[in-house]
Amino acid sequence: MADTGVELDRLVAAVPQNPDEQQKDDKLAQTLLFVLLIVVLYGIAAQAFFINLLYHRELAVSRLNNRSEQDEPIRGFAHLTGGSVQENEVMLWHINSLTVLSGMAYKDGRLEVQEEGFYYVYSKVCFSDHGLWNQSPEFFHHFVMKSAHLHGNHYTLMQSQKELRVNSSDLNNSFLGGFFHLHKGDGIFVRIRTNLNILQYNVSEHFFGAFMM
Repeated sequence: MADTGVELDRLVAAVPQNPDEQQKDDKLAQTLLFVLLIVVLYGIAAQAFFINLLYHRELAVSRLNNRSEQDEPIRGFAHLTGGSVQENEVMLWHINSLTVLSGMAYKDGRLEVQEEGFYYVYSKVCFSDHGLWNQSPEFFHHFVMKSAHLHGNHYTLMQSQKELRVNSSDLNNSFLGGFFHLHKGDGIFVRIRTNLNILQYNVSEHFFGAFMM
């Protein structure tokens, strides 16, 4: 009796499925495979989209930064060395490897301001008293001047005065420095007033410059 039951189960299992049910299962599998393929393709497309978006964002930021750096105005800065005094008392400066000119122009001893703003202006000169042998005392005058662009008048921004000693060979320095509001087109220059040729000729002993704050 038991053998009859087992044989019956085998016969039932061997009975082929209904063709309609088999076709239904195949369509379901194809549908699932299609949906899975769509999901995979969507993921790839989304990843490519965000990578492209990130790339263009970084590119735009880089271009913006470069443009900002290019559009940023050059801040005025100048440094001149090795001056010599002319007959009009204006000090002319040497153009050499130590010269710095950025956002300012130089001509005939004058620095010309290219942009209005507050500037720190400075000047140093070195001189000695050795020219006073057997002469009466003299004064050494050191000026930093401004020539106004609007009306052409000259103004003294800073000055120092020193009485030179007779029979002395001492070296002396005069340094002037201060903050000033300058307009575009204004000129600044150094004047030296003395009856004696007492300036030292070392290039590094004299300098003149300005930088925008």
